[in-house]
Amino acid sequence: MTRHRPTEAGFTLLEVLVALALTALLATALVGMVRLGTIGWERTAARVSATEGLVRADRTLRRQLAAMVPAGALGDIRGRPPLFFGAADGFGWVARTPAAARAPGLYGQRVRSEAGGGMILESWLLNDPARIDVAPLFSLAPIRFAYFGVVGPGSPPAWHARWAAGPIPPRLVRLRFPQDAGLPDLVYRLS
Repeated sequence: MTRHRPTEAGFTLLEVLVALALTALLATALVGMVRLGTIGWERTAARVSATEGLVRADRTLRRQLAAMVPAGALGDIRGRPPLFFGAADGFGWVARTPAAARAPGLYGQRVRSEAGGGMILESWLLNDPARIDVAPLFSLAPIRFAYFGVVGPGSPPAWHARWAAGPIPPRLVRLRFPQDAGLPDLVYRLS
């Protein structure tokens, strides 16, 4: 008579350890993929938000610049401000009753890049320069401004870092954002 051993059911310790190691590797890979997906999602959301902010700022600037007083429209009035000036950190102009104005008349307006980050629009009634309304336009810095046009008789049109205050504006104004932001330049035609 032959004796049979009952078959042993279960796993050996080695099999359990291998299964746990494979489960840990799969869990680590899954967590890494979820983390990578989350980072991609956040970057996309940030880029969409920046693009939406840029579109709003662009629309606002186009609307405000459309109200710019053309050269020679005010005549030769002594003591009047220049119709346009451009600096490395922003530019300003005179406009007829811009959008969201508190009273009709001529307004001074200035777009500038703030040191802490962002671009703002300042607006004031020329008869009341003490009260300046400030509106944030965009929250990305640093923004570089450039001006295209002819600066003197006989000189060819070119891009300049500054535009002397006076009655003649440049032909184009360009706002350039940091390269790592991935945003296009904004260019405005003035004349």
